[in-house]
Amino acid sequence: MGRRRQTRRDELLPEYVTRVPSKNRVIWREYQGKGKFGKVVTLQGKKGPLPADAPVQDIEAAYRAQVVKTPGRTLEWLLRAFMKAPKLKPLEPRTLKHYEYYVEAISAKPLKNGGRFGDVALRKLSRAVIAGYRDKMADTPIQANRHLQFLSAVFTWAVEQEHITDNYAKGVRRFEQKARSRYIEDWEFELVQKLAPDYVAIAMELAYLMRARRAEVLAIRREDLLPDGILLRRAKGSQAEVTQWSDRLRAAVRAAESLHPATISPWLLHNKDGSQIKAEAFGSAWGRLMAKAKLAERFTFHDIKAKGVTDDEEGWAGHKSERMREIYERKARLKKATR
Repeated sequence: MGRRRQTRRDELLPEYVTRVPSKNRVIWREYQGKGKFGKVVTLQGKKGPLPADAPVQDIEAAYRAQVVKTPGRTLEWLLRAFMKAPKLKPLEPRTLKHYEYYVEAISAKPLKNGGRFGDVALRKLSRAVIAGYRDKMADTPIQANRHLQFLSAVFTWAVEQEHITDNYAKGVRRFEQKARSRYIEDWEFELVQKLAPDYVAIAMELAYLMRARRAEVLAIRREDLLPDGILLRRAKGSQAEVTQWSDRLRAAVRAAESLHPATISPWLLHNKDGSQIKAEAFGSAWGRLMAKAKLAERFTFHDIKAKGVTDDEEGWAGHKSERMREIYERKARLKKATR
């Protein structure tokens, strides 16, 4: 346990950082446990060693530059090391982008002492620390659960690499989430589709007919248009499939091809310059569309996949488990009596 700070102002400093008025310095001492300390680092400013009365923000900056960035020492270092792991290379760019967001968001979470969660030393991690992080995100339970899931993946990898000895997220209770039950009625779907920009309306049609996610629809290439139907490469481990042609599916493809007929592009749905439609741009357009539709209850684009699964005779969407199929089934099934 570190010695008590001499002033109230020092309580804002990172752990084991101390002002030394007698030498007009600010130092950090490496705590090795059991009351023992190791090396001493004199924190440096732009013009040399920081004076003992340096502002807290200058001390924090020097601490991050000289101590936090030392390999193997903090949670942020661990998160960034995980992002360089070979096991992540096969992941989709969209998934990696989500991971990068989690790294930044988790690292930047403020602590009571004025520091950041990413600055927490690995030796200080515990289930109680992770549970405390979860509790601070109680107002955003879904996001909190995703952060916990990401941390668990990082810690599992870190145990394998012997950076830490335990998965501190394992056993930390997640927030309960109510299963989404929003079913889009036919009239709602048609209303929104009529108000939508052409490319969004076509994407809605493809998502419904193919029971597909937004990313899967935007990833359809012209080479995926086969004699038997459209090859859909499903994400998140679901099984790929060829959705057989129907009159409505052929009409949707013709509509997509007529948007920019003079443009050569590998994508079925694309921008005027032939580039792939970005998820961010599509998301912004969808937000404006929902505001314009003024429905009593908005629905997400992902709800369209659930509508497709619910309306499909087989309830098929490439899911490998019955549990996942049930998540997308939004209406109670009508079953005949046994006799």
